[in-house]
Amino acid sequence: MRALDRLNWRVRDEEVFVEFYRKSFRAVHSYLERRLADHGDIDDAVAETYLVVWRRRQDIPPADSESIAWAIGIARYCLANQRRSALRRQRLFLRIRQVAHEPSGVSESGNWEAIVIAEFNRLSDGDREILELAYWDDLKVHEIAVVLKCTSNAASVRLHRAKRRLKERAEAGAGVSVCTAEENVDGALF
Repeated sequence: MRALDRLNWRVRDEEVFVEFYRKSFRAVHSYLERRLADHGDIDDAVAETYLVVWRRRQDIPPADSESIAWAIGIARYCLANQRRSALRRQRLFLRIRQVAHEPSGVSESGNWEAIVIAEFNRLSDGDREILELAYWDDLKVHEIAVVLKCTSNAASVRLHRAKRRLKERAEAGAGVSVCTAEENVDGALF
């Protein structure tokens, strides 16, 4: 294919996409707006929807009624993905909270959750990543090693150090001492 042909193809693709966007945006936005309360979440879902549409622009149905329904179907899947991500984040926090053995005295003030989240967010990118792989994605050490392209031993050491740093930060933030690994019966996070 010559360069001029490729350029014409690309321009045609962009024109088809822009026209489709103009025809379908209101319907897609309304669909997502009825299902999401936060305007930021709506914008994210719309953006994700049209990213998928762009990637699948050759599949846009020719009839307007079918193409709008097709776009709403993509929005539906993007919304489901967004909800699954939120659920994974919630389960991650609950799992961290369970294994953190909330220190006595902290639950009365209701700050333990906020402290753990704040201290988790202050960790280095590497520490957050390995904790997310272990507790959000539920990967075993040898699987984490594959993701990080390191040995299982290195992954185990990194995970141990990240857990220790989170524990120390959470204790300092709460002004209490969380049980040690020897006291932790299930040997999970702290």
